[in-house]
Amino acid sequence: MAKHFISDIVEADLAEGRHARIQTRFPPEPNGYLHIGHAKSICLNFGLAEQYGGLCNLRFDDTNPTKEEDEYVQAIRRDVAWLGFDWQEREFYASDYFEQLYAWAEMLIEKGKAFVCDLTAEEVREHRGTLTEPGRESPYRDRSVEENLDLLRRMRAGEFPDGARTLRAKIDMASGNLNLRDPVMYRILHARHHRTGDAWSIYPMYDWAHGQSDSIERITHSICTLEFEDHRPLYDWFVRELEIFPPRQIEFARLNISHTVMSKRKLLRLVEEGYVSGWDDPRLPTIAGLRRRGYPPAALRDFCDRIGVTKQESTVEFALLEHCVREELNRGLDRAYIARRENLPYLRGRLREPEHSRTNLVLKHRFFVEHDELAEDHRLNQTLKAATRILLRQTRHPRPRALLASLLEELTHVSDLAPSQLTEPVHFHRNNERYRPLYQFARTVLALHAPAPRSGTEHSFSLLIPMETLFEEYFGRLLKWGAHRLGLDPSKIHLQAKGHSLPLLQDPQTNRHHFHVMPDVY
Repeated sequence: MAKHFISDIVEADLAEGRHARIQTRFPPEPNGYLHIGHAKSICLNFGLAEQYGGLCNLRFDDTNPTKEEDEYVQAIRRDVAWLGFDWQEREFYASDYFEQLYAWAEMLIEKGKAFVCDLTAEEVREHRGTLTEPGRESPYRDRSVEENLDLLRRMRAGEFPDGARTLRAKIDMASGNLNLRDPVMYRILHARHHRTGDAWSIYPMYDWAHGQSDSIERITHSICTLEFEDHRPLYDWFVRELEIFPPRQIEFARLNISHTVMSKRKLLRLVEEGYVSGWDDPRLPTIAGLRRRGYPPAALRDFCDRIGVTKQESTVEFALLEHCVREELNRGLDRAYIARRENLPYLRGRLREPEHSRTNLVLKHRFFVEHDELAEDHRLNQTLKAATRILLRQTRHPRPRALLASLLEELTHVSDLAPSQLTEPVHFHRNNERYRPLYQFARTVLALHAPAPRSGTEHSFSLLIPMETLFEEYFGRLLKWGAHRLGLDPSKIHLQAKGHSLPLLQDPQTNRHHFHVMPDVY
């Protein structure tokens, strides 16, 4: 893991003896699937713990039951594990701490640091003020401790409807930080929680639960993105007033990728409105979508390591992510080739790794081709079979007839027509403009069937075949077929086509023939 300013802070804390070991956490809200931005946080939190011999918790900040589902919990578990990280038995939930959070809320009331407010949500916003104007205190701010405790307990018991009252911290309505202007700690919400069921009628706000959950788990370094920087004074205020363990919050810039939607809210809209097939749609930047797209987890970890950790907001080019994926695939995956032509002796491929610079591949019995290409091959094969059959009828010598019959059988093997179906007449004439190149081609192949030449003789044949059509499709197959069957010396055979030489070569390792096409031919 590359060094950055947070690792410098961790090293300094350990060197000064502030902590015996570090404790981090990854605290997602289970209200959607994780995206690649979360992958950066996962790699950072788990990576720091691993690098410095610490521990990292997986904690679900499940404080909003109307948006959270167990499906999301399961998906988050899968994504973190798929990325290669293990939280072992350290899986926690903010809902595990609901009783403790409630007890602390009553403690703040008793200290005169919290009160029950009857203002509506809209009225609370109006009283809050602006960045240039101070807020106004709630008319319920000075309720007695006894009245506040009674109202809070009745709120918990479910006596009031949703939104009727809130519990607010009593801090400073004139603070320049809007988060310190008497923030809401609890709201009334009659909703079933995915873990606690109907046990609660009030639920803690994220800012009240998040920092205190870190303290309960004794998180030494609470790592957040920059949007929580203005919330840090509020978290620190709660810790001081409650006199509990103080986590150290450190903020870093979130991940932004060019041409990529990184908002969970917008991704949720795409899913709910049916623009995509689901959270794992490979078009989405969710971790599940990237996994389904075929991205290896090591590539995402490499990407997160390369982009670094800073406080400066920036946008990373999507091409860097694709580069990391290609690099990982080049390192770890075997190559697979698909061939359109049948009965090739072998294919030669070049890999990036030096130790695998050349590989001989053997074709298996079955491979796949594009449907359109298959249809085109079928049409050309049918035409070539017609030309070969006419030559077979015109030839009386046994040996050429046997070789032509063998070629016909080979062509039939790659078609959906059986040999018995090739006996019907086909309208074909050498003067037919469409078939003339094939006719000349087949006549040239027939010349290969002549008696074996004297030793040392070099053979060449002139073809008038359009390079962009049948020549590229069939010259390799027919030359291999003729030379191999007749036992001709491949180094002495050349095919002349529009002035270019295409020698038939022989592989010294396999003793098989292949065809070297000069670059200027194409």
